[in-house]
Amino acid sequence: MKKNKAIIMPIVILLIAFVLRLGVLLEHGLDFMIASDDMGYVSSAKRFLMHGMLTYHFKDVPTVHLMPGEPLLLAFIFKMVGYDAGLWVAKVVHILIGCATIFVAMKLAEHWVGKQWSWLVGFIAAIFPPFIQVDNLYLTEGPYTLGTMLLLYGSLKLAKHQTDRWLYFVMASYFLALYFRVNIALYPIALFIYLIVKRYPWPIYRRHLLISIAALLLVLGPWWVRNYIVFDEFIPLTGGSGDPLLLGTFQGENYPRGSYDEFVAIGNARVAEETDILSKMHERGIEAKKRMAQWWEDDPMSMLKSYFVLKPIMYMESVFYWQPVYDISEKVVVTAYRILLAFGILGWLMMAFTARFRAEFILIATYVCINIALNSYYFAFARYNYPLVMLWIIGTVYVLATVVRAIRNRKGGHRHAKAGFTHYPRL
Repeated sequence: MKKNKAIIMPIVILLIAFVLRLGVLLEHGLDFMIASDDMGYVSSAKRFLMHGMLTYHFKDVPTVHLMPGEPLLLAFIFKMVGYDAGLWVAKVVHILIGCATIFVAMKLAEHWVGKQWSWLVGFIAAIFPPFIQVDNLYLTEGPYTLGTMLLLYGSLKLAKHQTDRWLYFVMASYFLALYFRVNIALYPIALFIYLIVKRYPWPIYRRHLLISIAALLLVLGPWWVRNYIVFDEFIPLTGGSGDPLLLGTFQGENYPRGSYDEFVAIGNARVAEETDILSKMHERGIEAKKRMAQWWEDDPMSMLKSYFVLKPIMYMESVFYWQPVYDISEKVVVTAYRILLAFGILGWLMMAFTARFRAEFILIATYVCINIALNSYYFAFARYNYPLVMLWIIGTVYVLATVVRAIRNRKGGHRHAKAGFTHYPRL
């Protein structure tokens, strides 16, 4: 009976997730969009099929503004079934990616909350409106989140089994995520610290490190070569960091005067070609660093407060929900998210004081801190915290599971005491 339930429950949860996401697709069709990056990726994919060139801002100018994962995924779908049908198929593919993410999250959550409580993680993720929204859009958030969940799951398995098979799983997950978003680039730092805490054997670690470096050269090599041939410089990932760096200097308090448009214009004036986006991004980075230097000179305390307090709060306080689903308001969703955030953080902090989960807490905490640090240094934007939401759900369920188990154990202890026993079951 228990075995059947372990099979049926995940299937039911995934079916709920699929039906809710398919319902949005059937109700809104292709009109469900944010008319921003989503349609930019669609246009990029179309032009890639037509001209064999990865573009974004201009139809005949190559780009290094983004990683190629989403345009290439869409281009593959369009190539297989055609553009018109491909738009529908791509929606379904993203829905399936979202369902796969929920399944992996349940498998990951089992490590901390057990199999049955992991179903609650899956159920919350299945009905959480921002997840339903993203899974109906042509965006990197869905595939990227799947990649990060696989990466975290593989990291736990690698630390436990220390085999090449799990190393390959971790590498594949890492490159999958990286080809959609650069945010995961520094994850190896978190993994390195985690493996040290887990006392990963040095001979195995050294061999796995060499394999990882070789895989890095093999997988990212074509991207580096392409960028060097097209732009005549080594660009390891993307070349668009100047814009978010500049935007970030307009967040916080007491930052230097001026407007974003004003400094964009100043930077653009130094670029001869209108289509030279890479140079424009570079110039915006220069203007950003000038503003940061001026900010530090004028009011270093406000700058420190902005980058270490205010911008992290801006990054974490809300959730990406630009296109409502099932008439659920943004206010309701943000309130629910903040509850998950508060209890999620509490749950992970509780794990920090649990010897069994302390190493995994360090992995998750390092990964989260890297995300907060990067986005606070650049542009603190709620959309970029989307991949962390699943972790807050896991942390919240851990709190609930701990409380329920404590209540059950206390009741069990009272029954034992009445029967003449003095032993209380451990949590």
